[in-house]
Amino acid sequence: MSGAAHGNLGINPLSVIAVLTPLIPADVRRLVFRLKRQRGAVVADVMLEPLRRFQAGEGLAKNIAFVELLGRATLNGHPVFPQRHVRFMFAFYVHGLLEAALAQVEEAGLLLAGSARRLKDRELAEALEAFVLMKRAQAGGPPASATTIRTYNRLAEYIGKPPGAWNDGSGPKFTAA
Repeated sequence: MSGAAHGNLGINPLSVIAVLTPLIPADVRRLVFRLKRQRGAVVADVMLEPLRRFQAGEGLAKNIAFVELLGRATLNGHPVFPQRHVRFMFAFYVHGLLEAALAQVEEAGLLLAGSARRLKDRELAEALEAFVLMKRAQAGGPPASATTIRTYNRLAEYIGKPPGAWNDGSGPKFTAA
């Protein structure tokens, strides 16, 4: 799909895709959108499944789908959300669950770890699974192993490093594709 922005009109290609997605047949899984702008073309490559989950979701499931969307999308071949951003956001979500009930942590842990696997980040998925094991141990379940504790501690490393600016396609850093 392609389009053009006329004059100085500021158009974000991800916003255009988000608006068009409800009109795209459900069997279409990926959209590549080329937007011609005065500063040059931007090519957005987006997997539609996480966007559809975001648009239909609520609460944490919606937030996870949004981060997965940005983690899988590219603009001019560059990830919108590099791995460090995804890890930071997922660790941030875990931080919000530290005092939550075990059932809520187990549900959120499944969502987070599943998303990490779809993003092909095994290390993050393992850390998220370790979080659930730590919470079970805290709730009176089997004690956590030293390996589980080390793996869980990665989440603190991810949240301890602010990720910096992300690639949303609006800045002048893009060159023509």
